[in-house]
Amino acid sequence: MSNAAYFISNDDFEAEILPFGATLQALKVRGRNVVLGRENLTAQADGYLGATVGRYPNRIGGAEYSYDGETYYLDANEGQNMLHGGAGGWSLLTWDVLEVGQSFILLGITSADGDQGFPGNVTATAKFELLDNGLQVTYTATTDKATPLGMTNHVYFNLSDEPTIDNHTIQLNASGWTPTDDEGIPLGNIDDFDDTGLDMSKPRKIAEVRADATEHGSLRGPGIDNNFVIAGSGLRDMAAITSPDGSLAMAVRSNAPCLQVYDGNMLKGQPWKQFAGVALEAQPYVDAPNQDAFPPGIVKPGERYEHVIQWLFA
Repeated sequence: MSNAAYFISNDDFEAEILPFGATLQALKVRGRNVVLGRENLTAQADGYLGATVGRYPNRIGGAEYSYDGETYYLDANEGQNMLHGGAGGWSLLTWDVLEVGQSFILLGITSADGDQGFPGNVTATAKFELLDNGLQVTYTATTDKATPLGMTNHVYFNLSDEPTIDNHTIQLNASGWTPTDDEGIPLGNIDDFDDTGLDMSKPRKIAEVRADATEHGSLRGPGIDNNFVIAGSGLRDMAAITSPDGSLAMAVRSNAPCLQVYDGNMLKGQPWKQFAGVALEAQPYVDAPNQDAFPPGIVKPGERYEHVIQWLFA
């Protein structure tokens, strides 16, 4: 295993990938870096900067779930809950470098039965690949026991030279959202956007959404950190953001069912401060193994998990 940074490039893009955490450290779009990078390349960064999170992203309530008559007790690393796979999750491990080309890198990891409390031996890969109009990551995994499984990348974007993303515009292809309790655990329902301030079906400034949603009581903290159910299925448009001056726009496409929008409101370390970037995390349903109304987020032996995320620029 190597802790060195790897650079992939094509005519318009260059990406820096770290094996530690399968991390997207930098992405230059026609010479402009649009990603919040970390200072220490081999340690957990404040806010999971650019890291691949797994074995299951976001939160699992009470750090436990039951499946097929058995209860599994997971690592509680955020109060009583599990966040982003636990304190020893995949964002904190150095992935194996399996293959490298001019415009791609393939990373791999193995997770043993019982890792962070999860059942099953899991083999996973992350392939970062530059496209003509952006960057794609493809996550795959297999398991020998039924287990919650879902990866995402926790990259933060800022398409401008401004210190915050407040003046970026954002638009979502969302059909609803999943309200949560004060700890970020879903209440079990999918709601529309009436009287929430969270309707982003048309482009809106991020600061405007934050203020509107705060006024409506839709946020559980000082900023946006909400999960949205994305309309449609398969690889499709999820979200778009545009720089304040309109010179650069980015679309997010994925085959995941949901998207977490996080405006970086808890960033407080060096070199990035509050609201320095926005994370658009394509993901499964939050706390899915405990939520009867959501797809369970379980992968079984013989199945192949595959999750694609594209960041496309214009």
